[in-house]
Amino acid sequence: MADLLIGRRRPASTVTGFDAHEASIAKAIEAGSPDNVSFRVADAAGIGTGPYDVVVFFDSLHDLGDPPAALRRAHEVLADGGLLIAVEPWSTDRLEDGIGNPTVRIEYASSTALCTPGSPAQPGRYGLGNQGGPARRIRLLAEAGFREAGLAADTGFNLVLAAVK
Repeated sequence: MADLLIGRRRPASTVTGFDAHEASIAKAIEAGSPDNVSFRVADAAGIGTGPYDVVVFFDSLHDLGDPPAALRRAHEVLADGGLLIAVEPWSTDRLEDGIGNPTVRIEYASSTALCTPGSPAQPGRYGLGNQGGPARRIRLLAEAGFREAGLAADTGFNLVLAAVK
């Protein structure tokens, strides 16, 4: 639904939302799409040739079977100077830094029950999970060829990572 929000707030833009889950695409379309927003069922490998000015992984990178391949593909389809944004669940690099935080308890439970087992069921079988901390994700961005990879925002509920092609 972030695609719809972006499209409505930036009517001069062209927004294409991709999801491998057909029912999620159908739900987004049912919500009512402005003319500048379209959706396609596709995994990271099938997102087209671009070039795109911005690629956003919204609460999804940790669920993918092969996050490194998805990031390399995003790098390929971004225009030079293009921006990659990855919004991920809040986590710390060290387990002990999250002790006592109720969000960490919930996120570890959801990661154990949903995110981590879902990833190995896909090609790549990476198993990143949602509690890997920002350092690991920043390293994945750099390894995919991005520059200036870093933590752009920490909301206490989400980490927002950004990098430039």
